[in-house]
Amino acid sequence: VPQAPICSVLALAGRANTPGVRDVFDNKPKVKRVQCPLLIAHGNDDELIPVQHSKALAKLCRAKLWRLLLVDDVGHHDLDMDDDYLDELAAFVKHLAPDKAIETKQREAPSQYTGPADVVRAWLDTINMAQYTDGLLANGYFGIEFMQGLDEIDLQAAGGDDP
Repeated sequence: VPQAPICSVLALAGRANTPGVRDVFDNKPKVKRVQCPLLIAHGNDDELIPVQHSKALAKLCRAKLWRLLLVDDVGHHDLDMDDDYLDELAAFVKHLAPDKAIETKQREAPSQYTGPADVVRAWLDTINMAQYTDGLLANGYFGIEFMQGLDEIDLQAAGGDDP
């Protein structure tokens, strides 16, 4: 399930046909080789990767494209928190393995959680670095895997202020 995929790094940078430059992150030939059902999802308000990348990859997909899901009012970092996306993902899993899928249930965010900022702030607070939250969010760093690899110098470079 590619979420907000890019056609290629060079295409994203506006240099898709640069002579002599090999794009090791070119997904166009890769998606043509996919042999299983594919759900491609992208937020229509994605500020980092234009939705045209998902549309182009969907057209190139030789596999039976199960669905190209374009979600309104969703950006790059909040697709996996959207109910429409989560419902479609559950339906896709049910399509792939009907006997293994569970029925979707009403989802509610915990009362202490209102968005990515809370997750980032809570994680940074556990390591006594909550002062870096605004800098990380302003630079688009929401992924916990990414953040876990940061040290104090990285956090300062991301825009945090010393306490």
